[in-house]
Amino acid sequence: MDHLQVLRRAWDILWSYRALWIFGIVLALTTASAGTEFTSTSTGGGSSDWPTDSEMESIEIPPEIEAWVDQVGVEQLIQAAVGIGITLACIVIVLVVVFSIARFVAETSLIKMVDRYEETGEPLSIRQGLRLGWSREAWRIFLVELLTALPVMALVIIPAVSFVVMIVSLSMQGDLIVPAIVAGVLGFLLFVLIAVIAGVVLTLLKQFVWREVVLNEQPVGPAFRTGYTLVKAHLKDVGLMWLVLVGVNIVWQIALVPVTIIVVLVGIIVALLIFLMVGSVSGVFAPVGVNWLIGGVTAVLVFIPLVIFALVIVQGFFEVYVSSVWTLTYRELNALNGRNVEPLV
Repeated sequence: MDHLQVLRRAWDILWSYRALWIFGIVLALTTASAGTEFTSTSTGGGSSDWPTDSEMESIEIPPEIEAWVDQVGVEQLIQAAVGIGITLACIVIVLVVVFSIARFVAETSLIKMVDRYEETGEPLSIRQGLRLGWSREAWRIFLVELLTALPVMALVIIPAVSFVVMIVSLSMQGDLIVPAIVAGVLGFLLFVLIAVIAGVVLTLLKQFVWREVVLNEQPVGPAFRTGYTLVKAHLKDVGLMWLVLVGVNIVWQIALVPVTIIVVLVGIIVALLIFLMVGSVSGVFAPVGVNWLIGGVTAVLVFIPLVIFALVIVQGFFEVYVSSVWTLTYRELNALNGRNVEPLV
């Protein structure tokens, strides 16, 4: 298989087939993840920023708040807090469901649209692509995603739980606690390594199982068998393409650094303009100081979504490219096997 030809063809499709961009943006938005780090600092002499018991006792609650709590009642406040918590949980669940549906519909649309473009040379509209994606194949690739994720999760969760249980049970026996911890940590790290390897293999296999489901309309079980057979027969080509995409991803992440800086700088300029405009306008009816607070809050509320959305758009291009590469690779390997798929020209 000509890997460079596949990469070049995927690049041409990315820039000539603009309807794919929308689905790539949806895919980037629904698969994006962010991490948050929590750090704590302490001053010298063992003291910390957290107030002491005496300081807590010296804090006086305003009488208005005490009167309001007495008027409303503690039980009502607890019920209200529980209600708010349940409502937020329901909103999160709904968002997870909606994002999952959007993700797999977008993935299905990308696969079908690129495949049909290679077959006919005719690009489809966004509406036509959405109709292709809204299908039972989207549900099936969700099942494939679930089945490939469960083994990796089990390889991490099961040894982690076993490690905790072992440490707790052996903590009663002082002489064995140190070797038990060492053995448990080494065993856990071994399982994590196995989970990483299994994750890479299953992620690689998943790309071909998805396309068996979407393009050949196979049920999940036969799609796994056919996809595994295809990967096994062309393991060298598949592995080389994976390594190439790993390199492409590294280059992409490096290229994102200046892009992110530019996006943030543009966002800061826009936020400053909004801050000045809203602060000046709100100064007509708000006291001095409050108007700039309103402007600052408005600027932040504009800055954060603006930067995130701009970066999601950029990441959407990469999602389209990677999906196109795997679809073209799938077509090429099937063509080598004589499965009525025309090779690249």
